[in-house]
Amino acid sequence: METTFTELVKEIQDINNIETKEIPIKIIKFNEEFGEFAAEFLKMRGYTYKEYSEKDLKSEMADSLQCLLSIFLEVCEEANIPFTDILTEMKVKNKKWRDKITEYLNNKDME
Repeated sequence: METTFTELVKEIQDINNIETKEIPIKIIKFNEEFGEFAAEFLKMRGYTYKEYSEKDLKSEMADSLQCLLSIFLEVCEEANIPFTDILTEMKVKNKKWRDKITEYLNNKDME
């Protein structure tokens, strides 16, 4: 059965309710997890002599995303901002990003 993003967010919210770590500590943990993801990514790309493992890459990607979502959800709760507002803002940012890329590519083609 496929897990939806909404279900994952709910699970993380539930875990946040029992988690005792404060946001600054979670940010440090995210940085650690992101570093581990980066190391696995570098292995995948062949930038290191260490052996690449798809399983390890997926695990580190999940750890990083889990930590980041945990932080964002907790900040939203503390600031009284609905998480859905962040997702809506992402739609706006995605459009701006897409427009900039399209404009850049169109200008590049004209050169």
